Amino acid sequence: MSLESAPTAKLGEKLILPAFLAAGCIAFYLAFIGPDVVQAETAFIDFGYLNMCLLFGTFVWCCIPLLQEKQGFWKNRDFLVLASCALLGAFFLYTREGGGFKVSFDEEVLSNVAQNLANEHIPVMRESSLQGLASFEMIDKRPLLFPFLVSILHSVFGFRIENAFYLNFALTFVYLYLLASITKKVHSTSASYFTLFLACMMPILGQNASSGGFDILNMTIALGVAWFAIDYKQNPNAATMARLLFGTALVAHIRYESSILGVPVIILIASEWIRSKRITLSPSILLIPFTYMPVIWQLRAISANPENFQYKTDGAGTFSIAYVAENLQRAYKFFFIPSDSYAGSPFVAFIGFAGLLALIGKLASSKTPLIRTSDTRKAILIMSLYPLLHFAMIMSFYYGQFDDPIVTRLSIPIVTLLVACGGGLLASLFRRNGKLRVAVSIALVCCGVYGTRVYSSHEYSSTSEIAKRSEWALEFADSLPVGNYLFVTTMPRIFELHGLNNLSTVKARGVLKKIKNHLDLKTYNAVFILQNLKLERKDGELIETALPYNDLGPAVTLETIKEISFTPHNFCRISRIAAIDISADVPAAKQVTTAEETAQIRRVSPEEIRKWQKSLP
Repeated sequence: MSLESAPTAKLGEKLILPAFLAAGCIAFYLAFIGPDVVQAETAFIDFGYLNMCLLFGTFVWCCIPLLQEKQGFWKNRDFLVLASCALLGAFFLYTREGGGFKVSFDEEVLSNVAQNLANEHIPVMRESSLQGLASFEMIDKRPLLFPFLVSILHSVFGFRIENAFYLNFALTFVYLYLLASITKKVHSTSASYFTLFLACMMPILGQNASSGGFDILNMTIALGVAWFAIDYKQNPNAATMARLLFGTALVAHIRYESSILGVPVIILIASEWIRSKRITLSPSILLIPFTYMPVIWQLRAISANPENFQYKTDGAGTFSIAYVAENLQRAYKFFFIPSDSYAGSPFVAFIGFAGLLALIGKLASSKTPLIRTSDTRKAILIMSLYPLLHFAMIMSFYYGQFDDPIVTRLSIPIVTLLVACGGGLLASLFRRNGKLRVAVSIALVCCGVYGTRVYSSHEYSSTSEIAKRSEWALEFADSLPVGNYLFVTTMPRIFELHGLNNLSTVKARGVLKKIKNHLDLKTYNAVFILQNLKLERKDGELIETALPYNDLGPAVTLETIKEISFTPHNFCRISRIAAIDISADVPAAKQVTTAEETAQIRRVSPEEIRKWQKSLP
């Protein structure tokens, strides 16, 4: 560099921070103030996929120099041993249940969105693709990173529902390797192996390792950010900061609440700035504020529709201290009460919490100031705030009960911290004397026996009533002779994912004339409706009533095919629509909205329908 260019370079570095702040203000305006709700939804549909390409592509680009610095690392014996153990652990966790949707509906919707991203590059979920009857799409409430990664697999290998499960297997390997590697950096090699064992004996990790959900991805990226935090603390420069910030931005596109990872990242950067009195920024970080805009547009559009915004706005609200007592009690049950219904392990939890308390006690009683500890440990201690803050946030959430099979997956961040602390505790005890080694060995045997027993029952993955209903309905569809069938259901997105003609019950209620025409023309071999009903006793008689959004009205004549009950006083019924008398129809209690009346619904063109149908299995 010439002498004349040096001042220019320094001036450029000084301008990056004000430019970053200006970019943040512009992004804030464009995300929250400029567009209205409908415009925000349109912008999300138009730019959501492009934003993911830009964000993920830039993140990968920032990581390339790191790979070049560690060129030949795969030849290192320590790496090969640890990576092999992580791979065996991932294989063990994946094979406990095998690939499948563990949180039915939620995970299937993610795959539905991924299929649309692969085919049309549009971040929406499709409910139906029936030309001349009903064709529409809706945006989903879940951020896009996981569907985006699954869509890449669809684009490369072709559409397969199993691609989501294979992705989670690969992510589990990376998750276990990062977890063990960080534990090794902070504590010791033996601690990393103990940590791997404890992780493999925690059923919640096995459940998600073979699922179609995004929670393993969420914690994998968070561990990656922790790795980048170590790198930044040891070598604070523009490149290490860029990796740190882009990784943090990625996490926000997996789960909304994961944005809280930004708190320890900010603390880490601020502490380094206070220490060195300078900060070096890369021009690439000017993109980061704009990458948050689509996820904010998405949340605004979802929030505007009460039917799709599934957060509590009455009473104590979505977050409140009033929920903490009950949620802590439910978390205690998940962690410490032995039950095949919980995807937890009281032995792993006890070791983990003991390790966490031991760590806190050591930090409080240490004669060495925290500021004098190694950069690696300082970085990890700061990043450990993420699972603790996340746990505190979930405990104040109105739907934060860890013993609920739908909510259990939210425990993965704190579980990750616990198995790491537990691994460190076991390693410290194991190297002291023979008696403690025996105690550690007994603890490991208890973890292994309990984990194996719970894994063998899979009861924690079979408690979802939605999963039971959808599996029962799909088995019926598979049992039908080869033909053309239409299914009216409250689960249209699940049927769409499996390539079955479908129509939501609510939408079908508004197009009975069209359905009647298809019945008269014999377009379909049969039209079935799947209903959820309840039983009530009135005046000594049992009365059956369809649950809300499960009835087509008095104009439709049904022939019952089969029924099943999964919960007391409730049952599911599959019926064939035998006839429709339009003259007997009455207006629905709630009118079906159209695309012009509300956001989140987009009409589908015939060309898009043809492309979608070709992609179906």
